[in-house]
Amino acid sequence: MNHFCFLIPLVFVSVLADNLMTYKEQVSKTNKIIASAEPVMHEVLRKIARENESMEKLVMMFAVPDRADIENDLKKHLEYEAELQKEITAALTPTSYIPSISIPGVNSYIPDVTSYIPSIPKTNFLDTIPVKTMGDTLSSAWSLVGYPLADVQPDSELSKLAEERRLLTSKVPQFLIDTMSSNRVDKDIKNKPMICRLVALAHTMNLWPDPYIIKSTLTGNVCQLTSIEDSVVAVSANIR
Repeated sequence: MNHFCFLIPLVFVSVLADNLMTYKEQVSKTNKIIASAEPVMHEVLRKIARENESMEKLVMMFAVPDRADIENDLKKHLEYEAELQKEITAALTPTSYIPSISIPGVNSYIPDVTSYIPSIPKTNFLDTIPVKTMGDTLSSAWSLVGYPLADVQPDSELSKLAEERRLLTSKVPQFLIDTMSSNRVDKDIKNKPMICRLVALAHTMNLWPDPYIIKSTLTGNVCQLTSIEDSVVAVSANIR
């Protein structure tokens, strides 16, 4: 009986280690896809933010994958990574069909992008998109890790993979906000709840490592941003 009781914690630790490695593999894979998707990442974010997704989901996808509750909710966080991979691949892929693969433990299928991500030259795509003003450009975020992605392997610490994710995505929310504010006929300019989500994500990126935002609430034209520590910041939902 004593031997049996001793084995239970060992099995539990082994399962946790396997779950962590599975998750890190997907975070690493998503990072590699993001690194090949500079010209489309703002539109990927636009689509996800427009769909009334929770702030928790947005920040896990774009900012803090290392804060995922792997022990209790691995499937949900694998699905977040799978969805982000799928949305980026769809934005990069002009054809209507690409093969599918599955992530262990996730019922949904995602595209196998290994040989389908097109070769994208490293050009300044900001020249082709009207924006108001930007002190920093999205391209500078990619230059921090190199192009293509620097070697951060799946067996690296999850915190290192998350740091890489933030380097790749840190300028995307503000870039999208500036793009929307500079276009008088932008299709989402009146979508205030979406704007609040974008502002909350940009706030998380700009003030990292301060507590990240997990909730955005629209009251009139004011976004109430609630952090993981329950602190609240009020910002305007008017981006013009």
